Amino acid sequence: MELTVDDLASFIKEDESNLRLLRKFQMICSGERSSIKLNKSSDIYKKSNDSNTNDISNYEPIGIWQPQKKNGNIAFIRKESKDWMFWETSRKIIYKEKDKNVTARICMIGESVAAGMFFTPFFTPSIALEKMLSESNDEKYDVVDLTKNSISADDLISTVRASLQLEPEIIIIFAGNNWFSEAYFRNDSSISQRQIYSHIIENETPVNVTNKFEKLFKQKAKEILAELQKNIDNTNVKVIFALPASNYSGWDHKTPIPWLGEDGETSRWYRLYSESCQHMTDKNFESALEKGKEMLGIDGGKQPSSNRIVAISFMMLGMFEEAHKYCTKVIDYNNCFNLGTSLPGMPSFIKDIVRKECNNTNIDVVDLEKIFSSHLKNKILDNKIFIDYCHLTPEGFNLAMSSIAPKIKNHLSGGVAIEPKDWRSFLKESTIPKEGNEFKFAVSFFYIGIYTIHMNHCHYGDYNINTAKKFFRDAVSSSDDILNLMEDYIKARSCNFGNGFLLCKAGQRIIKKSNSPLDVPVARFGYGVDPEVIRTICEILDENGKKGELLFDEYLCQYVRLLDKKDGVDISEPQYIDQITSVIRLRLDSEINTRRHLSYFKAKWPKSSFYLASTCKSNIEITITCRLRDAVTNKAQNTTILVNDKLIQELTLSSKWKKIKFELPKESLIYGFNLFTVQWPNLQDNEASKLKEISRAFSTDKDIDLFPTFGEVFSIIAKNI
Repeated sequence: MELTVDDLASFIKEDESNLRLLRKFQMICSGERSSIKLNKSSDIYKKSNDSNTNDISNYEPIGIWQPQKKNGNIAFIRKESKDWMFWETSRKIIYKEKDKNVTARICMIGESVAAGMFFTPFFTPSIALEKMLSESNDEKYDVVDLTKNSISADDLISTVRASLQLEPEIIIIFAGNNWFSEAYFRNDSSISQRQIYSHIIENETPVNVTNKFEKLFKQKAKEILAELQKNIDNTNVKVIFALPASNYSGWDHKTPIPWLGEDGETSRWYRLYSESCQHMTDKNFESALEKGKEMLGIDGGKQPSSNRIVAISFMMLGMFEEAHKYCTKVIDYNNCFNLGTSLPGMPSFIKDIVRKECNNTNIDVVDLEKIFSSHLKNKILDNKIFIDYCHLTPEGFNLAMSSIAPKIKNHLSGGVAIEPKDWRSFLKESTIPKEGNEFKFAVSFFYIGIYTIHMNHCHYGDYNINTAKKFFRDAVSSSDDILNLMEDYIKARSCNFGNGFLLCKAGQRIIKKSNSPLDVPVARFGYGVDPEVIRTICEILDENGKKGELLFDEYLCQYVRLLDKKDGVDISEPQYIDQITSVIRLRLDSEINTRRHLSYFKAKWPKSSFYLASTCKSNIEITITCRLRDAVTNKAQNTTILVNDKLIQELTLSSKWKKIKFELPKESLIYGFNLFTVQWPNLQDNEASKLKEISRAFSTDKDIDLFPTFGEVFSIIAKNI
């Protein structure tokens, strides 16, 4: 008997449960497994020692470096590929044979932290280490930088294996932040994963998905370390594993919570969240701490935002030891769900696994958090070492490498410490090559400032723009030539609403002045109105005698002119959504990117904010079409409209779409970009039935949404009157 697609379609149409039956049959027959698959070890190290070592077929690429013969010798030459910009960019050729004057070859393998993101290629941890080792005596060391931004665990193992062809004495692995970027709960997961989710949701609560992923994370870490050990077995290579650290104090990030399962608990959690944020804004940190602990009691203590609120409260009360526990929990569970941006970080329970698995092996473990804490004399790491959530300052490069240098010296001396130095001694001898690199440092600080505004999302109060301003001022202090690049950035963002950024003359000048191929993508990460970046850069320009105010006026006017169009402008479109106070950049079906999937904006937080341009010369008519989403009944509830945090209008909404028109008087507006905010009522869904619905959706492969939606906006039309 043969079945056609039409037969299956008819079978499904007869009864939706037939689809579920087909799904279960597919699950049984697919043989899918959720375990981690890594490239397995090979005999590449043995091949490189075969009698015919000049045969190019005995060698494989090392990352982006392809094996070739050059001047009769084996060399690995950098070739461009689809991911070329992510690899270290300064070294074009790596010869297999070491220079005769080289004491030892050291391979640095890791992710963006090891690559020296923002400062690469003119200053990196590899450069810091080589200077540190070579300047202490007359010996010469060859530190081969094989780092790759966002390197996966699979690529890491492949690079370690391939690097053995260079016959290094030491391999440094500076990684772990990105191991779990793909191992999160996902809406479009595999059939076997959906089966796991469905079981958890049906029998427990969605928050318990974190338990499953903690188990998967630990399993993956063990597999990575086992595969790493296989590759270095039967070699004389010493491996030093540097465990990355995270910024606990100087960086914020917020993540929504999935449905909790018990009626009213999710609504209560969000209500406590709003109350705790208000307490922190009012500097009432005792009350904020109390509310935060209540949130932890509701969500089981494995939700990043509640842990972050408790951590902030403890820090503000001067209780840093108490805060540390909750800071680590934020890192532990920040990336369990795919709704939030994956912020690199190594969970504390994975660090424990690495320490345990590497014990009694030839892998030395360096815990950078302990080194940094010892240096700062504080367990709460902050912006003294970090430029963001995990990437290091140049001082951080030297501090990290100063903890690795003595281990290298000790190993090369045969295990006998020939120099009575610890990491503090190496740190004292460290340098930062600023002379001759003034403009390059300025470019780095400029992009760091932009990145900070785009990615740092505070839980309470106004967004603190001063952190970004400091980076911009550091850029100007390094080289005032950066002011010309700042002007070009505003001009490029003004070109066709930023769509002509890379095509206009200003954008082309920016590209030519970048340090790394990743600099411009970092600058373009935030698209749309982006007023915080534009306003801040213009202020820095004004401070330094440039025409920042004029540039801002020109930038603003292109948006204001749209208000004069007959049909106005829809400020619910992605480019007008406030990315700092109301949302985070999301992966799938997101508030930022809903226009790719849906015809309306989905509110995942109690407040949703949009930018409205104005010169305060005209009143503005607003026509908003919206509705409440996760409501038990069609009972109407009050929804508040705020402009720049001031009450403007109250709407009465239900789960049915409603179009409402009202007027914003020009007196209520400010010159520039106004924050138009919809403050939604509390959630009122029946959570038990909601979870059953979600569990069924996993079985039938329907679109699912594990996270509550407060409301939906079809459009917000604004026009001058």
